[in-house]
Amino acid sequence: MREQKLLERLRVLRSKYLENTARFLLKAGLTANWITLLSFFCGIIAAYFLFTDHLLFMLFAALHLLGDGIDGVVARLGRPDPKGKYYDHLNDHSISLILLLKIFIYLEDYYVLLVIAMFLISQAVYLFSRLTYPVLLFRSMIMIILAFFPVFASSPVAAYLLAGICSVYSLISQLNYFLKTRSFSS
Repeated sequence: MREQKLLERLRVLRSKYLENTARFLLKAGLTANWITLLSFFCGIIAAYFLFTDHLLFMLFAALHLLGDGIDGVVARLGRPDPKGKYYDHLNDHSISLILLLKIFIYLEDYYVLLVIAMFLISQAVYLFSRLTYPVLLFRSMIMIILAFFPVFASSPVAAYLLAGICSVYSLISQLNYFLKTRSFSS
């Protein structure tokens, strides 16, 4: 898949640029799971400030994304936890869900709830498949779109529409993957 190749290239770049910082954090005794937890709290704080204090939203969103980027590098350089991949996934998608809920509260648009439902279904399929069925990640893209909120008032709408498109794409990809991997011969 093209998405997987792109993600792999981004992972290599992230490792290249964050390796020294990751080594420092390992020497300081921080594990990838601790960094994931710190990233999660920064994401919650960012969502809290969304639509109320743009500068603080941007600061904590950047810290969240940085933490999310560096936890994988720390895991590869140190001793990775077998469940770390699940923690990281739950971190990423919990923040996506919280951001979508915040958009729903701000816009009072019930279409956001439809997007949330599709998102939750695609994430459930991904988790129950033990992270094997394809899923399109969009949390970073939502945060980037929301960063333009003071300039473009329609940014929350664009963010949830993007989340909806990514969720539908994930569900279609998951169905396609299911059909390709299952034998229907009697």
